[in-house]
Amino acid sequence: MDQLLPIFNTLWVIIVRILNEFWWILLPVVLFNIFVELYKSYAKELKKKEFKPVYFELKFSEEASMKPLQFMELFFSNIKNIKLADDQNISFEIVGIDNQLKYFIRLPEKIKDLVTITLHAQYPDINLIPGEDYFLRVSPNIPNNEYSFWAKEFKYKKANPFPILTYDNFYNNKDKMRKTISEASSYDPLSVIIELFNSMKREDIVCLQIMIRNFNDEEKAAWELESKTLYNPLVGKEAPKKPAPASSAFSKTLTEFFNGVIPLIVYPPEVKKEEKPKTSTEIEKEAVKLIENKINNSNYVTNLRLSYVSTKKDFNDFIPSTFEMFIKQYNTSFANSFEEIKDPRKWYKNWVKLRDKFFPQISNRLTHLMFEKTVGRKKAEKGFVMSAKELTSLFHFPFQNVYISSVVMEKNKKGAPPPNLPFIQNVEEEETDI
Repeated sequence: MDQLLPIFNTLWVIIVRILNEFWWILLPVVLFNIFVELYKSYAKELKKKEFKPVYFELKFSEEASMKPLQFMELFFSNIKNIKLADDQNISFEIVGIDNQLKYFIRLPEKIKDLVTITLHAQYPDINLIPGEDYFLRVSPNIPNNEYSFWAKEFKYKKANPFPILTYDNFYNNKDKMRKTISEASSYDPLSVIIELFNSMKREDIVCLQIMIRNFNDEEKAAWELESKTLYNPLVGKEAPKKPAPASSAFSKTLTEFFNGVIPLIVYPPEVKKEEKPKTSTEIEKEAVKLIENKINNSNYVTNLRLSYVSTKKDFNDFIPSTFEMFIKQYNTSFANSFEEIKDPRKWYKNWVKLRDKFFPQISNRLTHLMFEKTVGRKKAEKGFVMSAKELTSLFHFPFQNVYISSVVMEKNKKGAPPPNLPFIQNVEEEETDI
């Protein structure tokens, strides 16, 4: 051992000298993970700078509001072909501001022409006015001593293939019997928020944000599996099997082996009883029809958010509750309904009460983060699937029978006369000639 000690000492001296001279070579290896994370953050920030959102206010005329809602559904179906990056979306917004009902679209600048053309194809007389974000009129550090903020995000309560109530469910029964659809003689769910906007203060901002985007590959596969798993058994087809994890392959092989080895005498085959064909109820038939229509429609990954900004002295709890009532109009027991995205743990609700009472700074911080998400139109943690028909039911121009002071419409524009239009000569000149 004593003989090896000088050798180890010599090696140690050599290693120390090498490290003193070439220590910087090990630095990239040590800092590699940190560099990768910094590069990812830089790439995200660079992408955000490249993404230039533009804002359009939709000024619609009386003629646009008289059109059947199928025109808006066609618009939502046609924009399905417009591709977006994974972190981008199109936000359709119904806003109560300055005691008026206004419509906005926020979208990436590179697709603004495509969306504009698609919308004008259905509503030629609509006017898209470029503008800036209406949230710029309030302080960016909300909540503060001057402003209060409220917001909630929603998701579907049931599986995505189940739709909510759509616009054709709000028609009068007489119209359904006659099969003559007329929005003018039907109930418009937007009338709730239109009445709400009338009771707001001028400085208040109430906003419904509907953010949509296309499926990515993983979301598309999940949607197809979920829809087929739900729909196929209802129509007598075999439901697709979920892909089993690799870890279960070995146990499955063992199970099949022992099932084949164990004699049939030990486990004699069971005699299957003849099952009578099951007859579907009317509710089940209606559910199958609704699911089928949604699957065959244009569908989007959607986030839904309600928000309310007001001064502290004018903040009214009645406005958030009424806004939620508007959303609940689309709920149905046999199909789908909206519910708030919140922590499902039972103890969390009691913790929130204690937190707000003893640690208000935490609550203010969380509210500010929600405000930043609202202003940035960032997606919620959990998205859900909405069809073009469902989107139309939420985002459409109000029916004629709900026009009130808060609805501002553009006057129909007079177009130029057609070329080569014949005209009548001066009658007095003709009489003089005679």
